[in-house]
Amino acid sequence: MVKVSPAEIEKGPIFKNLIIFALPLLIMNVVQILFNTIDVAIIGIFEDDASVTAVGSNGPIIGVITSLFIGMSVASNILISRAFGAKDEERVGKLVGTSIYLSLITGVIFMALGLLIAKPLLVITDCLPEVLPLAELYLKIYFLGIPALTIYNFCSAILRATGDTFHPMLYIIIGGVINLFGNVILVAVFKMGVSGVAIATVASQIFSAIAVLITVIKQKGSSRLQKKYFRLYKEEVKQIIFIGIPCGIQSSLFGISNLVINTVKNSFGLDFVTAFTISVNYDNLCAVMFDSISVASLTFMSQFYGSKDLQRLKKTVYLTIVLSVVVGAILSAVLLPFAGLVFSIMTKSSEVVEIAVSRSLFMTPIYCIIGFMYTTCNVLKAFGKSTTSLIIGIVFTCLFRIVYVETIMKIYRTYLALYILYPLSWLLTGIVAGVFAVVLLKKEKKKISQFN
Repeated sequence: MVKVSPAEIEKGPIFKNLIIFALPLLIMNVVQILFNTIDVAIIGIFEDDASVTAVGSNGPIIGVITSLFIGMSVASNILISRAFGAKDEERVGKLVGTSIYLSLITGVIFMALGLLIAKPLLVITDCLPEVLPLAELYLKIYFLGIPALTIYNFCSAILRATGDTFHPMLYIIIGGVINLFGNVILVAVFKMGVSGVAIATVASQIFSAIAVLITVIKQKGSSRLQKKYFRLYKEEVKQIIFIGIPCGIQSSLFGISNLVINTVKNSFGLDFVTAFTISVNYDNLCAVMFDSISVASLTFMSQFYGSKDLQRLKKTVYLTIVLSVVVGAILSAVLLPFAGLVFSIMTKSSEVVEIAVSRSLFMTPIYCIIGFMYTTCNVLKAFGKSTTSLIIGIVFTCLFRIVYVETIMKIYRTYLALYILYPLSWLLTGIVAGVFAVVLLKKEKKKISQFN
């Protein structure tokens, strides 16, 4: 098993270890997206476009939920990495126990809440009336798996802090296989349609959660889940919430702003909504590639901040941005030639395929901008300034997009005008976060110099 230990992160070659650390995350996320794409493909093959749109209508909502929990779990990653950097083993144990306990409570609360408000959420996001019953059915079944989703994300964050990205990858791959076979059996054989896809998704989430929890319990060292630490510690809960809530909200901002954009998107009609739904699979593939690099670099930055090694922290930032540009170029070269073929599998409509391809041709080459944005925001998070990162995100992700929709989109109601909105908001967010990051680095460097 390939693993980059905290000691190797602290002293080893950054670029090499960053790639080793990020590679399982990349594979994990790519596999997950591919299986999600297969979900849509199976629905497209065995059901009609309305079923495809019903599943896709849940995308923004599920994106917000997933991003929220991933963002909240980032707090555990940051804090445990810092504790490793400071060589504080007791604090590591407390953070592990508190994180898992908190994930259980959070998951159950959100599951109950989600079951109550599933339909209103879809109505608020302007789900097309003709697909609302199917979309509601899918979303309610999905909410049953929320506790498994929270456990998986928090346990994965704990393992990442120890340098283990292999096991979360392995469990997602196996879970994806379970999801795939579940889809084939429930949709193709038992004709369960949208509900079959949702049940298969929940089954895969439950497997992944159980597997990763067992790994945390059985691993060696201070990061193992120990009975004496399995409770809520006031200080640790406070810090997880202080960092995690802003991180979670910021991770959800794109999803929240996409809910606003849904109104514009849906106004273009069923063909465009369906095309948008299937082309988003390419978007997600690009996004998770950069997110994987970002998550890896955040672990490194947090540990370097804990050990006060600002030189290695800055080097990590530069290398992450360079890696994002390279990955963006590779993605464009590999994905775009096959866009039409892939989309034609998901829908029988040539008009839908044409719209989806044109959108991907515009979006894919510029997706490296999101890698720049993730990196600069992560510097703020590593320094514990997640609230600052959140405020920047609110202004330039949510508010900017709302203003754009209410002004520019009122004048230029075209597909291209809608597409441009995305990279523009990423670039603005990244630039402003970068300015704050430079200021923080200079202040911290001055503080360390005075202390020495």
